[in-house]
Amino acid sequence: MNKTIFSLILLCSFLYSVKLTSRTNTDSIEIQLNHAIGKERTTTLLELAEAYLDTDLNKSFDLANEAFSAAIRSNTPEYKGDAMLLKSKVEYRRNNYSKAGANAKEAFKIFTKEKNKAKAGIALQMQGHIAWKEANYSNAIKYYSKAKNIFSRSGDKSLQIRADINIGNIYNEQGKNEEALKLYINANNEAGKTKDITLQADALNALAGIYWKIGQFNEAMNLYEKSLNFRKQCSDPVKLASAHSNLGILLMDKGNYTEALQHHTQAYSINKENGTQSDIAYSLNNIGNVYWRMGQYDMSLQYYEMSLAIRKNINDINNIAKSLDNIGLVYKSQNNYTKALEYFTLALEWREHNNQEKLIPNSLSNIASVYLKLAKYDNALDYYMQTLDIAEKNNNKLLSAKTLNNIGTIYLNLLNYEAAIENHKKALLQYIELENRIQIAVTHNYLGNVYWHSGNLSEALENYLTALREREEIGNKKGVAASYNNVALIYRDMNKYDQSIQFYQKALSLYSEMNDQPGYAMVLNNMGDVYTKFNKTSIALDYYKKSLSIRKETTLPRDIAITLLNIGQLYLNNKNYPNAKKHLEEAKVFALKSSDPELIKNVTYDLYTLYYGLKTHALALDNYKMYEQYEDSIINRDNIKRLAELQIRYKLSRKEFEIQKLKNENSIKIVKIKSQRTILIIMAVFSLFTLTMIIYILKMYRQKNRAVSIQNNLFSIIGHDLLIPLSSISNLSASVINKSITLSNLEEKSFKIQTYETIESVVMLLNNLLQWAKRINGNILNKKENIDLREIVDDCFKLISIQTASKNIILKNDISDNTNIYADPNTINLVLRNLLSNALKYSYENGTIRVFSQENESTVTIGIEDNGIGISKEKIDTLLNGTNNNSLQGTNKESGNALGLKLCREFILLNNGKMWIDSVENKQTIFYFSLPKT
Repeated sequence: MNKTIFSLILLCSFLYSVKLTSRTNTDSIEIQLNHAIGKERTTTLLELAEAYLDTDLNKSFDLANEAFSAAIRSNTPEYKGDAMLLKSKVEYRRNNYSKAGANAKEAFKIFTKEKNKAKAGIALQMQGHIAWKEANYSNAIKYYSKAKNIFSRSGDKSLQIRADINIGNIYNEQGKNEEALKLYINANNEAGKTKDITLQADALNALAGIYWKIGQFNEAMNLYEKSLNFRKQCSDPVKLASAHSNLGILLMDKGNYTEALQHHTQAYSINKENGTQSDIAYSLNNIGNVYWRMGQYDMSLQYYEMSLAIRKNINDINNIAKSLDNIGLVYKSQNNYTKALEYFTLALEWREHNNQEKLIPNSLSNIASVYLKLAKYDNALDYYMQTLDIAEKNNNKLLSAKTLNNIGTIYLNLLNYEAAIENHKKALLQYIELENRIQIAVTHNYLGNVYWHSGNLSEALENYLTALREREEIGNKKGVAASYNNVALIYRDMNKYDQSIQFYQKALSLYSEMNDQPGYAMVLNNMGDVYTKFNKTSIALDYYKKSLSIRKETTLPRDIAITLLNIGQLYLNNKNYPNAKKHLEEAKVFALKSSDPELIKNVTYDLYTLYYGLKTHALALDNYKMYEQYEDSIINRDNIKRLAELQIRYKLSRKEFEIQKLKNENSIKIVKIKSQRTILIIMAVFSLFTLTMIIYILKMYRQKNRAVSIQNNLFSIIGHDLLIPLSSISNLSASVINKSITLSNLEEKSFKIQTYETIESVVMLLNNLLQWAKRINGNILNKKENIDLREIVDDCFKLISIQTASKNIILKNDISDNTNIYADPNTINLVLRNLLSNALKYSYENGTIRVFSQENESTVTIGIEDNGIGISKEKIDTLLNGTNNNSLQGTNKESGNALGLKLCREFILLNNGKMWIDSVENKQTIFYFSLPKT
């Protein structure tokens, strides 16, 4: 609370000081205006309108209008042009580009008529700026080129150079780096001849920007520093602050946060003393960016909020939403998705209210990114589809392609590789049409990622190599280094270690040349991974340690945790427990800071293994509990992913259904009773969930590359045991839809009972499928302990009590008190539930199910007895040897569960027991199993 109050006091005092500075800049001009007449009044109005451009757009516009009227009265047409140009600037900042363009064209006509070539060129230049903002690049280049010709004829060398820089900026944005570089180099050379240090600084700044973009960091740094030296010789504090800001942004990108903060702080100090409020807000925002990159989210939030407060104070229409976005990004980084959505939504509302149609997709994409984090893929897709609609409506192929790549990422997360590839390929075609080589390379990289995740290493390699070639040709060093890393990764997975190391060395060399510390540390870590696979532990350890020393200075907690975990695992595998403990415990600290569930799961499992080996059981248990917690959350997340894809498909099919329904409205009868609709929804969602679980389990089988016979076995089980209940759900649904609008109480009760029993059978099967998959993958941990047998049977009885009531079956627990066995409670609980479920299915109504036990010196024999349909001797043999996959229907046509018996047999063996069956057809069945005594 005290911290909050302090921040508010700081913010209020800061805003007050800024407001005073702003007033000082305009007060003196307003005093002059009070005494001005004629032409002098017109020029003063224009000067005051210009001054208010950065603080109050409405006032600036009103003053420009007044100046226009004053110019008419004083018969000074040229000032009319100046006023129209100012109005164009105001509308430009309001994002009203059509009005801005109309005013700029009117200004151009006035200046042309007055034969003022220089100002006519400036008006054309303004039209170029507007066309650029509208992404109409061909028109932007046309206007800039016309302006350049006018400046050339008028002999204004400085404005010619600025025109070259502007055209270069267009090529730069289009990804035409070579063309941009030529224009910037020419501008820099020509600026050097003018001896105009301000112009030289501008040209150096533009040239540095392109070198930075293509990854030539050292050259960019050198040029920015030269530009800064020129700025220091000029009398323009705002541009001096801008030079510091550029260096700060570059240093942040390189991971040199301390120096980046120094430059941004210097820019802030200059802007606070001499700049406008918008410049002050910009510097505060940049400082916030550095703290965000450093993972110091509280500090970042404080600076972003101060920047936002200023922008609101001056009604900075363009940048208020940007500040809201930045605050949203901080909350997203903290996994506070509720607050992130709140700020992204505020940014969206701001842009909609202020007619910032071109920027609305930014907000939609930000909102979609949060839903992506929340694994709400259908919501994420909805927002990306809205973005895509806007892009297509405005024929904005750049936005369309970007959004298609985002949609591809959703499908990659859903493991729908086919849909991911389809969307990335659509994006690729649009980027090829736009000749945007930077994004062509990026999209090939996306495709490489999808193929890699799907296990298609050859296609992944081909796409990564294509991205590499594109980046090499356009001279994008940073991109080339990233592609080297990707190619090396594929060769590693192909077990082509020599090629992998070769490409990692190339990446390492480039990152070193660029002085990109985070990238350099990443490659060192990856090389450690390769040498670990080589079983060259000492070399791997050396690379990991080098990576760690850099990462602790330059990267986020997640990266640090990864390298610490790698080191800890090496020490653990080599039984160097003191060093393993040191690094794994530190990895846990950073993993928790990162909030990455997969990382936390891996670290805590290794710590469990370590402490279990050291016989420090309390710590082992603590870490195992945390491991289980995050393991469950990951399983849930993966299940949600599968469900989300099915929901997306369901929504799409539902839309088609709705269209058809509207066409045939009079012939379709809708079920209106709320309880019936609720049941149908439950069944639909449950069916989606069921299919999701199947996909998940089958994927686990594919990943393990188990024998084809096992996979066929599983398909057979699913075919027999799952098809029946799902068909039942379908039939029940159809029966309700085809009935009259109302159901009798008896019919509704019967319907609900059937629905419950059907779903219950599927739940049992899904649980068995999941346990089977865990068993196959070695994820079942057999933790034996003393178990009170009577107590565990009572617990199982409670779980099936509703089902027994429907058949009026009596449950009898004849286990004596204090009968104990030594086994794993989880697996034995599953055995009992399966055997009781089977007994219930095959019992006649009004029957009895009894559980009893017999003890000898070392074991306890447990029997589950029913008076049902019984089993033939031949079928008993096939059940016990695991060759029977055919499910028998129960007495009420319930589906059987062959997988359950397979699992029971395996789990009993796992607990050092054995299983057998005694049965008389149409009379009685007893399933026996024995387990060790306590």
